[in-house]
Amino acid sequence: CPPCKAFAPVWETAAHDRRAAWHKIDASTDQGRSLADERNVRSFPTVLRISDGVETTLPPADRARVLEFSLGELK
Repeated sequence: CPPCKAFAPVWETAAHDRRAAWHKIDASTDQGRSLADERNVRSFPTVLRISDGVETTLPPADRARVLEFSLGELK
């Protein structure tokens, strides 16, 4: 989708940082759609952090700060 493609450079930069583990899920696949449904994902791209069993979604306005979010520095 166009928003996902626009987010790709931010994703790629953050994914190269080794301080956080990253998993990219393609919601257009059956498995990805199932996971998106389980996590109540309704828009794309969605950045979801799971830390100590607590799920937090990154607001769209903060997508440029995805690395800080993934490390728990952005609350």
